[in-house]
This record gives sequence, structure tokens and C-alpha cells, in this order.
Amino acid sequence: MGVIITIRNKFGYAIVGLIALAIVGFLIMDVTNSQTGIFGARSINAGTINGEEIALMDFQTKVNEREEAARMQMQGQVISPDMRFGIIDETWNNLIKEKLLGQECEKLGIKVTGMELYDMVQGPNPSPYVVQAFGGPQQFDRTVVAKYIANLDQDDKDGMTGVEKHRRWAEFENSLKEERLDNKYYSLIRKALTIPDWEAKKLYELQQASVDIDFVYLPYVTIPDNQVKLTDSDYEAFIQKHKKRFELEPSRVLDYVVFELRPSKADTLKAQNYINEQFENFKTAKNDSIFIKRNSEVELDTRYLKKEELISAIKDTFFRIDTGTFVGPYFDNGSFVVAKLLDRKLIPDSVEARSILITVNSQAEIEPKRTWADSIAKLIDEGKADFMQYLDSSKDQMAKMTGGSMGWVKPGTQFQTIDNALFYQYKEGDAFMVPSDRGFNIVQITNAKPTQPGVKVAFLSKRIVPSGETKDALFAQANQFRSKVLGKNFKETAKGNTIYSSGDLLPGSYTISSLGQARELVKWAFTAKQGEVSKVFRFNDKYVVAGLSQVKDRGLASVENVKTEIEAEVRNEKKAEMLLKKIEGAKDLQTVASKAGRSVQSVQQLSFNNNMIEGAVEPKVPSAAMGLKPGEVSKPIIGKTGVYVVQLKNLTPGPAIENMDMVKQQLSFSTQQKVQSEVLPALKKQAMIEDLRYQYDNF
Repeated sequence: MGVIITIRNKFGYAIVGLIALAIVGFLIMDVTNSQTGIFGARSINAGTINGEEIALMDFQTKVNEREEAARMQMQGQVISPDMRFGIIDETWNNLIKEKLLGQECEKLGIKVTGMELYDMVQGPNPSPYVVQAFGGPQQFDRTVVAKYIANLDQDDKDGMTGVEKHRRWAEFENSLKEERLDNKYYSLIRKALTIPDWEAKKLYELQQASVDIDFVYLPYVTIPDNQVKLTDSDYEAFIQKHKKRFELEPSRVLDYVVFELRPSKADTLKAQNYINEQFENFKTAKNDSIFIKRNSEVELDTRYLKKEELISAIKDTFFRIDTGTFVGPYFDNGSFVVAKLLDRKLIPDSVEARSILITVNSQAEIEPKRTWADSIAKLIDEGKADFMQYLDSSKDQMAKMTGGSMGWVKPGTQFQTIDNALFYQYKEGDAFMVPSDRGFNIVQITNAKPTQPGVKVAFLSKRIVPSGETKDALFAQANQFRSKVLGKNFKETAKGNTIYSSGDLLPGSYTISSLGQARELVKWAFTAKQGEVSKVFRFNDKYVVAGLSQVKDRGLASVENVKTEIEAEVRNEKKAEMLLKKIEGAKDLQTVASKAGRSVQSVQQLSFNNNMIEGAVEPKVPSAAMGLKPGEVSKPIIGKTGVYVVQLKNLTPGPAIENMDMVKQQLSFSTQQKVQSEVLPALKKQAMIEDLRYQYDNF
């Protein structure tokens, strides 16, 4: 007890101080690392666009909305990872477009007023999107729109609340407003792109004219590459000369090594033993369908398939053996398989059918309409009702005009459920109900003549997959490699392995060559330092260890990053300088040819559209020739494959303009067509866009 008191008296203040420092350190760490600080939440952004912050929560909401729309379009199917990343990228790009065009409109004073928005929804000439949303041109009624807006507060029968209806309507109106703003902005630019008569005349004459020339060609290949010494200053000068080409967005480049996950011999033997054991049980199974469902990795396909539709390494066999025959075990595309021919019969190459379409417009309508359509189909099938008496129920106006006829239908031309029913489930005379992309179809097959053989086959299949032990062993191998390269030059240390390069990865990239979807590795690349080595990542059947080889920030590309890419062009520029020195002082073609050790050649009818010389497209040559007088010799022209000196022999002008207005209209149209496709990329190039999505788990 005395010891405790002594410690408290002598060291109490020091201990309290240490505890205080620990608490302060903890708080500071919390402020710097967490998403909230001592004094409240700080902003969390998905990125910035010209300084305007894109709140992460707003971005997440927009992504969720697009995902929900995709699910509705896919009738509730699961969205794959690739689809989700596509939706995320689409949302981000739309946000960039919305913000950039919005900022431009604000600068120019372009607005959409409340009255204008009202006219777009309920005015005499409503927006096509409003018309489409409320039944299309034939059914559109303004009073229905007004009634819908007046009842936004009320919950719908199908379960949508008034709050949700208000939110969706606000989004709809906002999209109408944005579309109108975009149209105004693009229209303003188009109207500014006028072409005066003199310019139209000159452009027309240049496009239609052709020239006959004599020329001397000095190819770059006449100077061996080893005679051209290139320095970093040559590369730097080339980059500065072509700045626009070498402007960079923030990007990263990875070098990485892949460890392929493959089944071991033990894994193969395990799958083989399984299939051998189940084969014996398959022989005595009382119900093939139930047995396959319980024991096979491939579901039983109840359709009759033609030879070209059957996916099997031994498909020819099923068209020769007797029904009930077993084949196998055999190896097929990574699996051990036993097959049993269940049946074989002739199936039609095409069928004639008729259909009644029952559309579904809400979740609440699905079951009632399914039940009604199914009952009608049964009555028609049993001969208790006539198909034609229910034709008026069809929502397919074109089909109603032809008695519901679908005509002669080929396999693969209809929605999948209809296609399966027509060719694999039913026969001539049958009537049935089948769900489709638009609701439910009551279908009757009126003509189906069997013409070619089809087979129904049950496949007992077991895929050879790596076991847990195999995965652990490969992971250990990848980790061992990581330890070897950690803190060292990745490429040098990894020699002996196949080293892949990712190329330029952007903050929003989610795929990497040879890996496929690898978003986690991309996100790591944007948080790591150059030269750092990653942990072991796993993507499907691959373990990956990467080294961050290049960090490219916004600005011009460095010589190191583009040296290989531009080496040939820089060398050709130096060769051009050497060739120019050879012909220095020459005033006529014969002297040029003599100094260069070349000959004078000729070419006729060279034009902007016909600019092939010496096997290469050289647009600078006809352009320079058209600026000469007959007999005049040009200055040396630096082309793609060499240096040219030309002398104009003859210039043939194009035909006279008969209709100046038409020429101006055509030129204006071709110019204005580029507005929609070129304005946004130009705005993006000038903008300061910071993509921070890589910092967050969901993106």
C-alpha cells in the first residue's frame, strides 16, 4: 500500500499528463481520419466540378435512383457488378454534363422560367416527354395531367405514397428544365455559327478543286535511325509544341503479377470420384428431373434442342443413340459429365401463331391480369371459347388489325418466354398464357409442321474447382512474392514472372486489362505512393500483387511517361531537320532533287479528298499546292513520311456555284451538327474536375 501511495505522490502528475496527451492525440486522430470532427460533420464529396462540390450523399441518391430504374426495366432481375459500375459512371458523367452546362447557362443568363415550365407540362404545346409519359400522342389529355398534379399528395392504389410521387414529379420537372436549358444553350451556339458568302465560296472552291504537281520526295527512311541522337530536351520540345495532345487527367499506372487459381490434381480427382459415384445413382433414379436438380450443377433443360442449339462436346452423339442411353463420364469444358438422352423428336423450323397482348402498368395489376389471361387461355385451349371474341382485349393495335396474327415466327425472334413456348413447350393447336416484357400474352399456335430433329438431354455435371487448400497454397505463394518485392523496384525484383501493365487508370476506372472488374485495385492505386506495393488482391480466379509505377497528376505528360509513345515522331522531326539542311539554298525542283539524290515525280488531280502520295495520306501537300501560282515552287513541306517540295503545274477549279444558299446551308448544317458532340468535350477539357469516388467503398 505504501508503494502505491509513493508512486501516486511522485508520478501522479506525469501519469495524468500522459493520459491527457493520449486523449488529445486520439481526438486529433479522430478529427483527421474520420468523416466527422469535434465541431460537427465536415462535407464529404464525391468530387468537385469547377469548384462546385458534389456531395457524396446526393451522388449516392442519384445512383440509387438509376439502379431502381434499371431494376424496373429488367423486371426485378439482379443488377450485375459490371452493370452497377456502368450506372455509377453514367451518373457521374451526367452530373458533369449537368453542372458544366448549368454553369455556362448561368454565365450567359439562360433560364427556364416557372411560366415556361408550366407551358411545357400543361400548355398548348407540351414537351414530347410529357406527352409520352401520359399515354402518347393519341391518348394525351391535358386535363389528365392537371388532375395528376392536383392529386400528388394522395397515395396511389399500387402503394406509392404522396411524398414519393412529389419527389418523382420534381425530378421529372427538373429533367424537363435541364433538357430545355441544354437546347437553348446549344441553339445559341448554332445560331452564332453563320457562314458568310465569301467563306462559303472559298470553302466550296477548295473542296472541289484539284491540282497537278511535280514534286521531290525525301523519305525519312533514307536516314538510318542510329544516325539520329535524341535527347530529353528534344522530347520536351515536342511535348511543348503539341501541348493539347499531352494534357493529362489525373491517372495511375500499375505493374502487376497475376497468380492464376487452377484446380490441383487432388481437386480433379475429387470431382471425378463424385461423378462416378452419382453416375451409379443416376442409372437407377426414378425421376430424372428431381435427380438432376439435386445432384447436378447444370439445370435440366426441358426444351427440345436442335443440334446447333445444343451446348455439348459430344452433341452429334445424341442424334444417333437410342432414347434412354447414358453417355460418359466424359470431360467437357472444365467439368466431368454424364449425359442421358431423354427423348428425340421432330420440331418445327418456324411456326404460325396469333396473340392477344394484356399489358401491365403497375405492380398491383400483375396477379389479377395473370389470373385472367391464364383462365382465358385455358378456355381457348379446351375449345370452350373462341380466340377472336377476346381480341379486343389486346393492347397490340397492329396485331388487332390482322386478327392477332404474329405471322410465321422463326426461333430467336420473339421475347424469350414466348420463343420457348412456341418452339419447345407447345404444339399446333395449343393455346397458352405466357409472360413477356410487356405483360402477358395469350398465344395460340395455328400452324407448326415438324421438320427437323430435336433432342431433350439431361446432364449430370460436376465442375472441377480449386479446393480451400489449393486457394490457401496459392495465396501463400502470392504473399511470398509480395514479401520479395516489398520496398524494392517492382519490375526489377519481379523478373522471371509475367509482368502486366494496367495502362492509364482514371479515378473512375473499374476494369483492368487481363483482370476484368478490379475496382478495389484502382482505388488502392489512387491512395498509394509511387513505388508502393499492394497487398494481395483476389479477383475471381486470380491473386494479384501490384506496384504503383507511375503517378500522373493533372498537367502535361512528362518525358518519362510518353517517351516510348512519341519516339518515332520526335526522330522524324530530327530527320526532317537533317533533310532540310541537305536541300538548303535550292530554289528549283531539279536542284532540290540533285542535292537530295532524288528524282522529280508527278501526280495529277490531287485534292483534299484525294491526298494519297507515295502510299501515305499527306493532306499538307495539296493544301500547300493550292496556295501556289502555276510554275511556283513551294517551301519544304514536313509530311508524315518525309519532306516534300512541290511545283504547281495546273490548278483545276471546281464547277461554278449554282445555288449559293444551298451551299451555305450544307456547310452550316455540317458545322452545326458538331455542336452537340464537340461542345461538351471542349468544356470538360477546360474545366477543373476532381473525381474523389475512389475514396469511398461503394464507388
